[in-house]
Amino acid sequence: MTQTVSFRNAVGDLGFFQKDGDHVCLSLQPRESLNTIMESNSWQAWAQIVGAGCGAGDVNSITVEAIQYYLTRYAESVNIKVVEMSSVRKPGVYYPRISRGKVEFDYVSSEFLQDLRAFRNIQESVDMLFNYVEPSESNLKAYGHKIRELLILSCTEVEHLLLKMLVDNGYERKERYTTNDYIKCKEVLGLGDYDAVLAQHNDLRSFKSFGSWSGSSPTKTLPWYSAYNAVKHNRSDNIQDANLEHLLNAVSAIHILLESQYGENIFKRWTSLTEDRSMFSTVSSPKWRCDQVQAPILVPGWDISYKWTEERKYFDDHPV
Repeated sequence: MTQTVSFRNAVGDLGFFQKDGDHVCLSLQPRESLNTIMESNSWQAWAQIVGAGCGAGDVNSITVEAIQYYLTRYAESVNIKVVEMSSVRKPGVYYPRISRGKVEFDYVSSEFLQDLRAFRNIQESVDMLFNYVEPSESNLKAYGHKIRELLILSCTEVEHLLLKMLVDNGYERKERYTTNDYIKCKEVLGLGDYDAVLAQHNDLRSFKSFGSWSGSSPTKTLPWYSAYNAVKHNRSDNIQDANLEHLLNAVSAIHILLESQYGENIFKRWTSLTEDRSMFSTVSSPKWRCDQVQAPILVPGWDISYKWTEERKYFDDHPV
C-alpha cells in the first residue's frame, strides 16, 4: 500500500515523502532556491540501517527519522531536521482556486488568463493615475472621480474572485452574495496573513488588505470595501472615501486573491508559467500546516514528476 506524508523542516521548507512497497520518492523545495531536491531510492536501505542498530524507527511506516535519513546527503544545502509531518489521505486530490502551496500545478487555464487580463487592465489604469497622483504617504487621502471609478472597478474584481472561489468549490448557489458569504474565503485562503508592498515604492507602507476582516461585521471591517459601497451608492456625500489609500488596498486585494488561488509563483519572473507581473510584491503569506496542504502523487523516474489526478470541491469535504 502506498503511503504519502507532507513534512516541513526547521526553516519551514515544505516537502513530500512517498513509500510504495520498496520504492521511496522524496521531494523538498527550499524557499531560498529555484532547485527542488528530488530523491528516488529504496526503502530497504533504511530498513537495513535500523536492523543494524544504526538508526531508530519503524521499518513499516514513514517516520521523521526515515525522512531525515534520506535527506542526509543534502545536509550541506538544506536543513534536514524535520519538525512537522502529516499523513496525506488522498494524494493527487486538489481543490480549484485554492493554492495552499500546491507544487508543480499547471494553473494556466482560460479562466486564469481572463483573471490576469482583468488585473493587467486595472494595473495599467492605476499606473496612468500615478502620472498625476504620486503614490506617497502624504497623498493617500487624495480623492477624486477617477479614483472612484478605479475603486469601483477593482472591488467588483475582488467580488468576482471571491465568488468564483466559493461556487467552484461547491458553496451554496444563491441569487445574491454578500460579504457574509465572501468572509468564508478568509480562512480557506489564509487571506488575513497576506501583506504586500507596492513594488516600485518601497517607502510606502505595506497593504494588509484583509488583515482586519471579521465575520462579526464583514463589510465595515474592510474599510476600502465599505468605501466602495459608499461611493457607489452615494457619490456626492461620500466622494472623500474615493481616496488613493482605499484604491491601493483594493488593488492589493486582487493581487493577494490571485496568489492565494493560483499560487505564490504566478508573478515571479523565474517561476511563473506566463509573462504576467504585478505592481505589488508579497512580503508575508500563510504558513500552512502539513495537514492543510494539498499533495501530489510522486511519480518515480529519471526525475521525479508530480501528478494531480482528481479535482474535488472544498465545501463538499468541509461543509459550512
